[in-house]
Amino acid sequence: MARFLLPFVVALLVTSGVASINVMVFGDSYGDTGPTYHQVQKMFDDKGVSATVRSAAVGGTAACYWAGQDDGNAVVAHAKKLFPGLPDGPEFLWYTAGANDVWQSLDFEVCERLAKTWDGVLGCMKKLMSKVTGCTAKMLNKYFKEFPKAKVMQSGYDVPCYNQGCLDTFTGVFDLTFCAKNNTCNNQGMFDFITMYQGALRPLLPEAQYTTLFMMGAVQKANGVAGADVGKPVLTETANCAWETECVHPTYNKPSGNAWGKGFWDLYFSKHVQVNATSTNVVV
Repeated sequence: MARFLLPFVVALLVTSGVASINVMVFGDSYGDTGPTYHQVQKMFDDKGVSATVRSAAVGGTAACYWAGQDDGNAVVAHAKKLFPGLPDGPEFLWYTAGANDVWQSLDFEVCERLAKTWDGVLGCMKKLMSKVTGCTAKMLNKYFKEFPKAKVMQSGYDVPCYNQGCLDTFTGVFDLTFCAKNNTCNNQGMFDFITMYQGALRPLLPEAQYTTLFMMGAVQKANGVAGADVGKPVLTETANCAWETECVHPTYNKPSGNAWGKGFWDLYFSKHVQVNATSTNVVV
């Protein structure tokens, strides 16, 4: 009898072995240029967690661009497309969008150029963030309605490279006119933008499912900048330009990208997924 049961037992062990955690990345160039969704996959691989990470991120896209697609159902639609066999959707979503809304908003650009004080700049930013927050909340609330078991992590951004080539190109796109090329001022602008944006979103989304990470400073910590840590940037300093892709993105599998992967694990995924995760010890 045991001889006949053996194939069944082997098949059962194979089919009920390690469960794969499913993660979707949605939004802008942090998902497809640097550190990219590959960094999330590497993070899981390094920890021995079976995971499938897929991306719908497109560089240059803005939160309000995505919110204008399919009546705000863009995140839902991409989840169904990328994970068609999952009626509950992927367990996790890394949402990265909002930075491009800043430079794509003509109203903000005009307002900020006319600002006489930093409080004036922040007033312009607060007005813009009201719009961007609405765009993101619209999409994520529809996502939670469609997939009520899903969890969303929103990361923000990090300090860019400030060498001359970057100031003339990619980094310069995000510079505030008010700052007049002062890098410390522009870092403060990024800091305030992320803080304002994430702070406005938290009350609009379910606390048990939506988490924000303040990652700014991770690339500086990786570079040994004194006083820098994940969530604690040194605003007077730059990033290591050799570890940035297109000046503003932590490069995948460089110390900067790996710092983001480590931050994701330490601050978020380790709280939800155990090492060597199986179907019995995934804590979602």
